[in-house]
Amino acid sequence: MFYVKATGPLELRERSGPLGWGLYGMELWDRGIGKVLNLDWQTVGAVPRIVTFKRGEWEQWLLMS
Repeated sequence: MFYVKATGPLELRERSGPLGWGLYGMELWDRGIGKVLNLDWQTVGAVPRIVTFKRGEWEQWLLMS
């Protein structure tokens, strides 16, 4: 799943500062385990930050696809 986070109202952003979890995100889910990978990044071309990573069989499946 790829998504672009909603930025929210300007007055809320001014109080909370920059988006703490990044503007863009990607999640991979395994039906048996749940969320196994969660990445986020601020701008196009930026290096993503790993938020969640759980090892498992899904890694081999992803490499083969």
